Amino acid sequence: MVDSFGRKIDYLRMSLTGRCQQRCTYCARESGGKCVKDSELSAEDFIFTASVFASLGFRKIRLTGGEPLLRRDILQIIKGISETGVYEDTALTTNGLELAKLCLPMKEAGLKRINISLDSTDPEIYKKITGADLAPVLEGLYKAIEVFDKVKINAVLLKNINSNPDGLFKIAENYPVTVRFIELMPMGGKGRGVTADEILARYPELRPLQGGDEHSPERLYTAVGYKGKIGFISPVSRSFCSGCNRMRLTWDGKLRPCLGDELEIDAAEAIIKKDSEALTSLIEKAIEMKPEKNSFGTDFNAVRPMNAIGG
Repeated sequence: MVDSFGRKIDYLRMSLTGRCQQRCTYCARESGGKCVKDSELSAEDFIFTASVFASLGFRKIRLTGGEPLLRRDILQIIKGISETGVYEDTALTTNGLELAKLCLPMKEAGLKRINISLDSTDPEIYKKITGADLAPVLEGLYKAIEVFDKVKINAVLLKNINSNPDGLFKIAENYPVTVRFIELMPMGGKGRGVTADEILARYPELRPLQGGDEHSPERLYTAVGYKGKIGFISPVSRSFCSGCNRMRLTWDGKLRPCLGDELEIDAAEAIIKKDSEALTSLIEKAIEMKPEKNSFGTDFNAVRPMNAIGG
């Protein structure tokens, strides 16, 4: 489908839950941002929704949260989406705490790629940011490298907290992993971010890579001797809205055309009733209303924190 600005919209980011074991300072507010488990859509709801999006030409899907691996029916959801037979790319973003035991079962269910949120390789700093232990995340990371062909790490750097990313660079140097530094967004969290330019100045050995997915927001680099890559995603300072191909569904059934805009369309009733005609109409409406660009450069401050939307 094509929106009113001529962009082909074919990538669905589906948030399965707003629940998470972590309370990352940049993602979730100290209070609020929690969800009631009973309000989450069911596995059948997500599979139905994915099939309707597929019928409209969507070919790429990412499962997010909150923490999607808290869903006990995660394998059912992945398998159901895979069995639609049309999604060329099925991926998932996780904090990694439950990843080690689920890597192989998720791949067998049809998952193609995995992204792991990892903001520091220092256990004390990691715990300061997330409130969680680092060891199970690293276990999940190394298991994912064994199981999946494509593994990415997502990191948000905060000044005076985890602004030294040497440990993350070591992972990119030693493993075929893409470590991506994501610019801090005004999504209800706290802290001051570290810019891509600041990181590039610290590592002059990095050289830009050409080519890649034209719709991808990441700028990729590597260095001599690196098995992996370094990426930068800068939605505030270097907007990639002109090539955006995304639509989001929240865990409670809201269609959100843009992460950096408050517009949401309630599709929960159509999803729960399995009314494909009504849901198709709502998706078409959401795509038509997709804004030309995000509002990150203004005084935007999201009503929902990141963990309640899905990144």
